[in-house]
Amino acid sequence: MRQVFYSSKTGNTKYLAEILAASWQVKAEEIGQAEVKAELVAVGFWTDRGVADGATREFLKTLEGKQVFLFGTAGFGGSEAYFANILERTMALLPPSATVVGTFCCQGRMDAAVKRRYEQLLKEKPGDETVLQMMKNYEAALPHPNVADGAGLLLAASQMEA
Repeated sequence: MRQVFYSSKTGNTKYLAEILAASWQVKAEEIGQAEVKAELVAVGFWTDRGVADGATREFLKTLEGKQVFLFGTAGFGGSEAYFANILERTMALLPPSATVVGTFCCQGRMDAAVKRRYEQLLKEKPGDETVLQMMKNYEAALPHPNVADGAGLLLAASQMEA
């Protein structure tokens, strides 16, 4: 038996969770809304300061002895090294008896409030290269996750070590 759980702030991770759940012919369940019954558990998260969000961090602690497939979305990104760091920090939160059988991470669009914050920063610091780069990243994240990201998730899940 398999289960798919997720935490999603803007809908990015929910989108991916539903793709994976459909391929596994199970229901995607929001963290905290269902009991873990399966030995193989997929856990989707959104990234908060370089690691899984708070609800996911707490949920991961409960996965004693489970096989875990981790997948996440991050507003910043585009770099496999960045995604690998997020996944590494998140895997470290699992109990020692849990086994990570696969991972996937991709960029996800950010809330419009982030863009407004960047626009305000640009008003305060016109031409600031760091802020301009953050704005560029915001724009690059808008079409994600997309069909290609969903396909990447399914490919990663198909290659699990389980």
